[in-house]
Amino acid sequence: MTSHAQYYEENLHPLQDKILKTANSLSSPFYLTGGTAETTIQLNGKEIPVRMKAILHCDKNWGIGKNNSLMFRLPKDMSFFRRTTKGKTVVMGKNTLLSLPEGKPLKDRTNIVLSSSLEKDGKSGFIVASNLEELKAVLSRIDNEEIYVIGGAMTYRLLLPYCDEALVTKVDADGNADAFFEDLDKNPSWELVEEGPPEKDGEFTIRFYRYKNKQPRKL
Repeated sequence: MTSHAQYYEENLHPLQDKILKTANSLSSPFYLTGGTAETTIQLNGKEIPVRMKAILHCDKNWGIGKNNSLMFRLPKDMSFFRRTTKGKTVVMGKNTLLSLPEGKPLKDRTNIVLSSSLEKDGKSGFIVASNLEELKAVLSRIDNEEIYVIGGAMTYRLLLPYCDEALVTKVDADGNADAFFEDLDKNPSWELVEEGPPEKDGEFTIRFYRYKNKQPRKL
C-alpha cells in the first residue's frame, strides 16, 4: 500500500518536479567566497553567484498567513516544500521560527533566522543574523549555493529584491489573511515564466507558478 508520504512525493506538480530535479542537479563539491559585489561559490573552477529564491503558498489575494499561522493544509505542496529545501539553506524571521512545531528549526537544513532580538547562543540549532549586513556575512560562510526565503511577511519584503525567483503555490480560496506577499503580477520587476495546471490538494484547488526577477539585487 502506498503511504501518504509516497503518494505526495510521487504526485508533485509537473512544474514543481521539474524545478526540484534542476535544483538537485548540482552535486559537485563547492566552496563559498565573499566579495564586495556579491557572494559566489567556486564550482568546477568557476565562480557562480549564490542564488536566493522565495518559496511560499498564498491565497487568491496573495495572503500568506493569519494569526502567525498558515491558513491552509496542503499536503502535496508541503511535500514539495520539504523536498525542495531539504539539504539547503532557509532564511526566516523570528515569528516564522516560533510558528514551527515547538519553535524548533527545520531538520536537514541550515536555518538562518533574521532577528534583532534573538540571542546568538549557538546552541539553538539555527544561526541568528541581526540585520541584512550580518545575513550577507553569514551567507558568505554557508556551504550551499541555494538559499530559500520561507517567511514571514517582513522577511519576504526585505529579501524579495535579492531573490532571482519566486516559487508560488496559489490557492483558489480566500483565507482572510492578515499577512500578505507582494502581488508579483503587478510588479514590473517580476515576470511569470511558468504556470501549472489547476489540481486538487486536500480540499483545495491549487496552481503552481514560477516568477523571475528581471533585475535581482546582488547579495
